[in-house]
Amino acid sequence: MEGSLIQILESHISNLISTVFSPNGKLVVSVSKDNMVRLWDTTTGNQCGVLGGHTNSVNSAVFSLDGRFIASASKDKTVRL
Repeated sequence: MEGSLIQILESHISNLISTVFSPNGKLVVSVSKDNMVRLWDTTTGNQCGVLGGHTNSVNSAVFSLDGRFIASASKDKTVRL
């Protein structure tokens, strides 16, 4: 399937900043200028979680090595777990 589109994941209402896969590849986390962190199931393409709370653009997110936690960093000068 080289070069084939697998899925399109849509829900953010502003520009995307970053995406990252979970360690096991079952989830993708996306962050955006809409202040939200969204979780996606890579098998179905369905959104499976929304993490709010930031009051400004989210710049990055990362999974812990065991995949149990997500840390997100924002222009609001906070890191959320």
